[in-house]
Amino acid sequence: VSTQSTGFGEYVFLRGGVPSSKKPIRIAYRNLLNKATARAKELTWDKPTGGDWTTRPGYCPFHGPERHIGALGYGNDPKNKKGNHYWKFDFDTPELKTGDWLEFRAELHTLSGAVLQERTFKQAGAPADSPHHFARVGYITYVSFGDGTVETSPL
Repeated sequence: VSTQSTGFGEYVFLRGGVPSSKKPIRIAYRNLLNKATARAKELTWDKPTGGDWTTRPGYCPFHGPERHIGALGYGNDPKNKKGNHYWKFDFDTPELKTGDWLEFRAELHTLSGAVLQERTFKQAGAPADSPHHFARVGYITYVSFGDGTVETSPL
């Protein structure tokens, strides 16, 4: 799952689980370099789960050396084909198989401490009637914060 671009100092978190239930999903993050995401063990509706900040290769918003996801757990990511300030949630879900769905919503946390919730929307092609995003296991899923726009491609 990758969420829409954010601004400097904004962080995206996910809440979610099995579609149309409050059941959490056990997860194992693939990126173990980012200490904040590596310790997450489940995607749940009760507690937000953070992602890895990414940019397209060659972009560095900082004054100084580029950061690379392969070395630091965040930064330039060769898999980021969308743009700057995208948040990547790359994890395995042992209880779900390729093609299964998971349901989630995003929260935007700002430097001022505000937490912005997504508004209610309908995602095109969703497997259920819900005001949240859906992603398929085994696919790269790009979504936009606060609307039902989605783009998927097989891994």
